[in-house]
Amino acid sequence: MSSEIVWIKKRGPVGVGTAIHIHTDPDCQPLQQATEIRETTREKLPDHWPDCSLCAGTADTGGVPEGESTHTRRDRLEELDPDDL
Repeated sequence: MSSEIVWIKKRGPVGVGTAIHIHTDPDCQPLQQATEIRETTREKLPDHWPDCSLCAGTADTGGVPEGESTHTRRDRLEELDPDDL
């Protein structure tokens, strides 16, 4: 078991809503959109909970070039001057 720090969205009873994913990047967009986040260690979570595909870098990026993080794209857009768009 690993003592790696990970994050999960806090939610209601198991079986309600969407599946739980383990987030390894605290800046992950779905995690940042959560109303509550819980920090824990991987060893305290069930082995069958999957890693978030965005954190793992395996998600469909919707056109973001290979090797460029979707987080990086978001950061760049936030830094742009609206007059330049």
